[in-house]
Amino acid sequence: MNMKFEYLTALVVAGTVLTSSLAQAQTVTVPQTLSYSGKVSWLEVWTTGNISFRLQGVSNTCAPANAHTFVVNRSAVGAKNVYAAILAAKLAGVSVTVWSSGCGPAETFGAQTLYVQVDYTYVND
Repeated sequence: MNMKFEYLTALVVAGTVLTSSLAQAQTVTVPQTLSYSGKVSWLEVWTTGNISFRLQGVSNTCAPANAHTFVVNRSAVGAKNVYAAILAAKLAGVSVTVWSSGCGPAETFGAQTLYVQVDYTYVND
């Protein structure tokens, strides 16, 4: 078996398990939950610790700016686990489903720009 494939498979499995464990450990009640699915088309890790990404085929999620950008704030419980799952999905070329309670600002960036706040992430394939 190809070493790169084995490594990517391990990352996807680890990311899925970590993200699933996080969801089971934390109960979140939100007024309205939205879900978005697609392959990760763009991924950015900020020096502040936030993680932002976009999904192929997803647009017009928040208005006005960054209408299709998702953010995991550095203080979010399990932020590193979500990053691991998103990175593994991007490297493996598989899709993810992201659940969100809505839009809001990214930490340390200012309230003028809204992003889709990530509540839960699931690696699909």
